[in-house]
Amino acid sequence: MMAQRHFDLKQWLVILSGFFAVQPLCEAQRTDIGVSTPVPLNLSTTVVSVPGNSTPVEVCTTEGCIAIADQILSGMNFSADPCDDFFAFACDNYIAKHPLGNRKQFNVIGELRAQAEQQVTDMMEPNANDTMTLSDAELKAKRIYAQCMQNRLAKKPDVEPLLRFMNAIMLSGWPMLKPSWDSSSFNLYNVLLNMSSFGVQPFFITELVQDVGDPTHNLITFGQPTTFASKDTLQSDIGQQVTVSYFEYVVGATRLLLKQSGVNRSVSAVMNDAMDIVDLEIDLAMAGLGDVEQRDITMLKDKMSLGMFQNNFLNQSSFFRQFTSFTRDLFTLAILSNEIDRNTTVVPMTAEVFRRIDGLLASLESLGDVGRRRIANYVGWQLVNANLAYLTKDFAIVRQEYLSKIGMSASDPKDDTAAVECGKSLRQVMPLAVASIYVRNFVPPDLQPKAAMMITDVKAGFGQMLRTANWMDDATTTTALQKLQNMLVFAANSKEITDNATALNREYSEVKIGDTFLDTMQIIIRLKVTKNLRKLTQMNVRPDPYNDAYDITTVNAYNEPIENQIVILAAILQSPFYDSQVPQYMNYGGIGFVIGHEISHGFDDQGSRFDANQLLRDWWTDTTRELYDNKKGGFVKQYSSFCTEEVGCLNGRLTLGENIADNGGIKAAYKAYFDFFKLRVKGEPEVSLPGFTDFSPEQMFFLSAGHLWCGSTSLEKAQLLLLTDPHSSARFRVNGPLSNSPEFGQAYKCPLGSKMNPTQKFSVW
Repeated sequence: MMAQRHFDLKQWLVILSGFFAVQPLCEAQRTDIGVSTPVPLNLSTTVVSVPGNSTPVEVCTTEGCIAIADQILSGMNFSADPCDDFFAFACDNYIAKHPLGNRKQFNVIGELRAQAEQQVTDMMEPNANDTMTLSDAELKAKRIYAQCMQNRLAKKPDVEPLLRFMNAIMLSGWPMLKPSWDSSSFNLYNVLLNMSSFGVQPFFITELVQDVGDPTHNLITFGQPTTFASKDTLQSDIGQQVTVSYFEYVVGATRLLLKQSGVNRSVSAVMNDAMDIVDLEIDLAMAGLGDVEQRDITMLKDKMSLGMFQNNFLNQSSFFRQFTSFTRDLFTLAILSNEIDRNTTVVPMTAEVFRRIDGLLASLESLGDVGRRRIANYVGWQLVNANLAYLTKDFAIVRQEYLSKIGMSASDPKDDTAAVECGKSLRQVMPLAVASIYVRNFVPPDLQPKAAMMITDVKAGFGQMLRTANWMDDATTTTALQKLQNMLVFAANSKEITDNATALNREYSEVKIGDTFLDTMQIIIRLKVTKNLRKLTQMNVRPDPYNDAYDITTVNAYNEPIENQIVILAAILQSPFYDSQVPQYMNYGGIGFVIGHEISHGFDDQGSRFDANQLLRDWWTDTTRELYDNKKGGFVKQYSSFCTEEVGCLNGRLTLGENIADNGGIKAAYKAYFDFFKLRVKGEPEVSLPGFTDFSPEQMFFLSAGHLWCGSTSLEKAQLLLLTDPHSSARFRVNGPLSNSPEFGQAYKCPLGSKMNPTQKFSVW
C-alpha cells in the first residue's frame, strides 16, 4: 500500500520473494498428510468417443472442469507453435479478447484479484443478523467499512479532518497552505517524532526485525526512505516522465487543498514549492541504494551500537546529531524509553546511505529560512500523501489518477469503486477481523487439508531435487534437507484466529471509531506503530498468528526467508489456481507451481543464506557455494538475453531470485504430481477436461502453469516494471522455466534445439 509510509522490512523481503509482487499454522495445522492418506476428490465424469481413438475417453463434467476448460481453450492460439513460443500458444487469444483500453494492465491474476475484492465488499455490507452472528472485532470492522463508504460517497469535499490532523503534528503549519509561514516556529525534531507515531517517516524508516543471529529476539533496523521513484528509475529513460507525473500530482493535490481550505496562493507560488518538494525527494532517492543493491540480504548482519552509528555517520545536521535521543523518544510511545541508549544494538541498512541523507539535511539547514521552508514543505507533503486516500472522493481520486498514470494502479481511476477502495483500507488495518468473516463466507472447510496434501507433495518433490543435486556435497545437502523439513507452512487461513473470537476481540480491543474515517484510520495506525515498537522487548514465538497478521483475502503467496516459512493465502486457492472439482494435474500445474516457487525461494540467492535454524550464516561449503554461484550466473546470463523490441531486456541480476524460484517451482510441482500424487491414487489415470481429450496429463500440467500468466501490460507500465520489479515479465515467466525443463520438451515433443527445447538448459535445482 502507498497510503502509509510505514516501512516493514518483512514486507520488503516478501516483495522480493513473493509469487507476485500472515500467519504460520499452529503445529496441528502443519501436520503432513502421508501418501497413505489421500484426500477424496470426487469428480463426476462421462465417457466419450474420440475420432481416431478406438478407446473411449473419460471426461470430467463438473462445473469446475467445464469452466476451466472453456477459460483455457478461449485463451489459446492453436496456430502458434508451442515449441517456438509457449506463452503465445497459451495466451495470445486471451490477450486479443481483453484489449487494455485505458487500463495499464489486464491479466488472469488481476481478474482473480478483482473477484476477491468483490468478495470482501459483498461480505462487508450490513446484515440484519450482524449483531447476533459477529464478534466485537468483526462488528468494528463492518462499522469502519460503513464509515469509509459514507466518507467516500459524501457529495461535498471535506478537508477539515486532514487540516486538523496536520496542524496537530506541524504546529507551525504547512508552508504550502500558509502564504506567510513563520520558519522560526518550525521544529523538525518534534514534527518528525509526531509523524513517526503515525507511521510516516520521510528521511528514514524504523522497523523491528528478527535478529538474524538470534531469531528469538528482534533488533531495531533503519532503512532508507520510500520515494516516488527508485534511483534506477530516475536514472533511466523514463525517469523524467515519472518525475513530471509526480510533480503534477503534488500540484494538483495542493491546489485542491487550497481551494477547499479557502486559502489563496498563485499557481506560480504553488509550483515553485512543488518543485522544491520533488527535487528534495529526488535527492533522497539518489542518496539511497539501487534496486539490485537492496537485494543484498547480508546487510541484516551489519550490527553496531546506536552510539557508534550516531558518532560515525550522523554528525552533520542538527536533527541527526540528536538521533539517539530521537530514537529513545520514539520508543517512549511504547513505554520502552529505558530500553534505548547508546549501547542499544541497531542495524542501519546501510550506514553510508544515512551519512548522505544527513549531509543533505545539513546542506538545507545552511540555507537558513529558505532551507527550513523546503524541509517543512517536504515533510508536510508526506503527511498529505499518506492520508489522501482517507479523505472524501475528490481527494482520493487525485491520488488514484496519479497511481494510474505511473502504472502503480492497473485500472482506470474512474473504474475504481468506493467499495473496493474502502475494502483495501480496511484490510490494511484490520486484516484478522476481515479474515474471520471471509473464512465463514468463502473458504470451504476442506480447503486447508486439500491444500496441505499438495504442499506435502511439493515439499517431497523439492526434497527429491535436493537429494539428486549431485553438485552439492553431503554436508550441505544434509543441512538443506533439514531446512526444508523445518520450513513452516501457512495454508489458506489460521484456525487460531477464526475459531477464537475471544482472542480476536482482544487483538482489536483498543480500536476506537473516530469522528471521521481519517480519525479512525489514524487511531488504528498509531496502535500498529506502537505494537511494532513493543517487539523490541518481546520474544519471537514460531509460529505466532497475531504478531504477523496476514491478509488472507489477497491473491498472493510468498516466502518469508527470515522465518523460513511459506504463505499460501486463501484468496489464491481459487480457480484457475486451484479448484477441488478439476483433475489434479491442473491444480499441481497451477497452485502447485506457486507452492514450489515459494519453497524454492528458501534456497534462492537470498533464502540460501539462512540455515535450517533461521540463522544468516555461511552454512555452505566453499566448493558447493562456488558451484551454486556458477549456476546462478547461468540464470543471470539467460534472463538478461530475454528482450522485447518495445520494452528492452530483462535485468538478470534484479530478477535472479524470482527466476530461481520459477524454475525450481515448476520442477518441484511436476515431481509432486507425477512422482508423489500418483502414489496416492495408486497410479490410476485422471480424467480429461472437455475439449482436451487429445492432451496428455503432462501437457495439461504445463498448460495450466502457462495460463496463469496470460495478460498484457501497457508500454509505460512495462518499462517501469523492467526497472523495479524483481519478477520477470509474464512471457518470460512462462517461456524461461519451461524452456529449461526437459519434461516440457518431452511432453510437447519439441525438437532439440527449438526455442522451447534449447540444447543448453540452465538450472540451480
